[in-house]
Amino acid sequence: MMTTEFKREHGRYYVIKDKDLTLGQRFALIHILKNQSIPTRESVVIESDWPIYEAAWEMVRRLAEGLAQEVDELRANADEMKRLKTELRNALGCDAPNPSMCDLVVEAQLLTRERDAYRAAEEHQIALRQRLEAERDALAVHVERITTDIHELMDNSEGVAGLHLNGDVAPWGELTAGGAFEGWLMSLDDKPVEGGA
Repeated sequence: MMTTEFKREHGRYYVIKDKDLTLGQRFALIHILKNQSIPTRESVVIESDWPIYEAAWEMVRRLAEGLAQEVDELRANADEMKRLKTELRNALGCDAPNPSMCDLVVEAQLLTRERDAYRAAEEHQIALRQRLEAERDALAVHVERITTDIHELMDNSEGVAGLHLNGDVAPWGELTAGGAFEGWLMSLDDKPVEGGA
């Protein structure tokens, strides 16, 4: 679709800056506007020395040339942002009825910190359990070696000399289960209890 070339119009509006009027001129202008019933309009005025002056003219040109679809795109983008904001609010479980994006970012950061703290605690527990299991396994190996050494000692000797303080040898049979002094080496026949000492 062809559009007419945009031209800047001059003389369509008369804009007078209050700062540029003397007190007498101000009263005279108000008198004329009232007595002649000249209507005024609410407008946005951008002076030519403002940095956004040319950008404002460009926006006016786009609208005048039928490029208002950009406004529709901006509205669509705003609707999409609103939808995403609602989804984010729901995902974060935010109770505020209309939280700002800053509120949602803070909420997300708090949840992230809580998650990281939980993960760190969980990792610490896992590491602690692994260390305790390793110590338990090492202790079990150590106990097994001691038990084996004692059995080898018993297999290669008759007993313990001087145990009764009378010079006699106390045979191993007296010191193990069923012997007269079985309490001395009773633990050799004990089986480890699962999950406990």
